[in-house]
Amino acid sequence: MRMIHKTLPKNIFNTDGEFTPLQLEALLFLHMNPKSTVSTLGKYLQLSSSAAAQFTDRLVKTGLLKREDNPQDRRSVLLSLTPKGDLVFSQMHRIHMGKIEEIISLMPEKDVKELHRIFSDFFEKIEARKGEKQGSKRDIK
Repeated sequence: MRMIHKTLPKNIFNTDGEFTPLQLEALLFLHMNPKSTVSTLGKYLQLSSSAAAQFTDRLVKTGLLKREDNPQDRRSVLLSLTPKGDLVFSQMHRIHMGKIEEIISLMPEKDVKELHRIFSDFFEKIEARKGEKQGSKRDIK
């Protein structure tokens, strides 16, 4: 994913530079994976433990994230988006999707069809891997 992000223009993720791509990536991750630990978010973002803790502290201070006690592990906390975080994520997602639609509308139809084929194949492979991993988990039990 980082390789794809590096090829995109820096401003494709937002219009005013208020949030960094990494912050928006964190919002996306927590939108898809609410109640994640700092460690899990840090691993996803490829941050060290201390960098992940500092990063999440900043997002909590800006009101985008909230922390909750982890009932499974008293040593860790769970992160979720606040209503403000949800709103920022929704706005940025809408802007991002609009930019993608605009770019796609400028492409020749044959390229759009090829892009669709590539992404369909990509997502089929992801789903197949999920099935393989779930099957191996069932075998272990």
